Amino acid sequence: MTEPLRHLVVGRLRKPHGLKGSVTVFPLTDDPQDVYAAGVQLWLKDLDGEFVGEPLTVEWNKPYHREWLLKFVGVDRVEVADSLRGLFLSVPDS
Repeated sequence: MTEPLRHLVVGRLRKPHGLKGSVTVFPLTDDPQDVYAAGVQLWLKDLDGEFVGEPLTVEWNKPYHREWLLKFVGVDRVEVADSLRGLFLSVPDS
C-alpha cells in the first residue's frame, strides 16, 4: 500500500491496556472521537517520521481519563500491542 505524501500526527501510542490488544493513546488532536472512530485507518510513524508497517484500522475507541483506549483490527495480544509503544499515529492531510 502506498502512503500519502503529507500526514498529520494525531496521537502517540503508549502502553497496552489489558490482555486483548487494546492500547492507551495520548491524543494530539482536538477531535479524537472522529479521528479515532471505528473503521478509520491510522498510519504508524516512528520518531524519525518514517512510516512503520501497514496502516491499522480502528476496531473501537473509548475515552480513558485524559487519554483514549483504542483496539485495532488484528491486534489481539498484549505482546503485539506492546510492540507499538512509542510510535505515533497519523492520518493523511486531506
